[in-house]
Amino acid sequence: MNRDSFVGLAGTFASFTLDTIHLVAATVCAVLTAVHLSVSIYLKLKGKGNKDDRSK
Repeated sequence: MNRDSFVGLAGTFASFTLDTIHLVAATVCAVLTAVHLSVSIYLKLKGKGNKDDRSK
C-alpha cells in the first residue's frame, strides 16, 4: 500500500468518525484529504510522480 492510498483511507475514515465528535473537524479532514488526493492524481497524470511510481 503506497502513501497516497494510506492517506486516502485514513482521511476518509477520520472524516466519517469525526462527524460524531465535531462537524468542523470532519469537514476540514475531508477537504484536506480531497486536496491531497487531487494533487497526487494530477502529478501522476502529468508524469511528475516520484521515480518509484514511474518505473512500474
